[in-house]
Amino acid sequence: MEKLKNNFPKITIVIATYNSEKTIKDCLESCLRQDYSNKEIIIADAKSIDGTMKIVKEYNNPDLFFFSELDSGIYDAWNKAIKISKGDWICFLGSDDFWISNDSISKLVEEIDNEKTNFISAKVKVYNSSKKNFFVMGKKWDYKKLSDNINIAHPGSLHRMDLVKKHNLFDNKYVIAGDHDFLIRSGKDIYAKFLDLEIIQMQDSGISNTKPFLAF
Repeated sequence: MEKLKNNFPKITIVIATYNSEKTIKDCLESCLRQDYSNKEIIIADAKSIDGTMKIVKEYNNPDLFFFSELDSGIYDAWNKAIKISKGDWICFLGSDDFWISNDSISKLVEEIDNEKTNFISAKVKVYNSSKKNFFVMGKKWDYKKLSDNINIAHPGSLHRMDLVKKHNLFDNKYVIAGDHDFLIRSGKDIYAKFLDLEIIQMQDSGISNTKPFLAF
């Protein structure tokens, strides 16, 4: 069901890209198809040298914003997007992630039941490169277990904007696992809700899979 812009919080979707021409269209179109209308999409591109920005620029949509400039990594890109965001809540996708259904954001927003709630996560379906096998990740928020392992699925999770800004955004020194670091730093202030639903499909690839030692 179409959401009325004046009655629901504004959601910012941030997508960091670099040479993402093979996947960005599916990712972006899954965002544009969301039935939740009070949203904005920010593409934070790191000076791609392929056709990524050509594809992005083909979309003439008032909810889509983009910039392309050098950065020091994904968390630098996220922080730049946060600083220009107009959203009340913000979420982050990889450029090869996409929303599984058109009402995924609507379902997340429905979990905002009071002013204390400031983080909402769900489940993510993770495919291997052949897309023939997958597993599902994402559990209910448990701060006590977070230091040992990231027990929530971060892609697509909603963060209330004042939570992100209160804890000084994401730490640029991390190549990967900066989202884990943020959740540990902010965890004592998080009042979480969990949507027991698969909302994002992502590939089990990229630097976090091939070079996990770079997290430290």
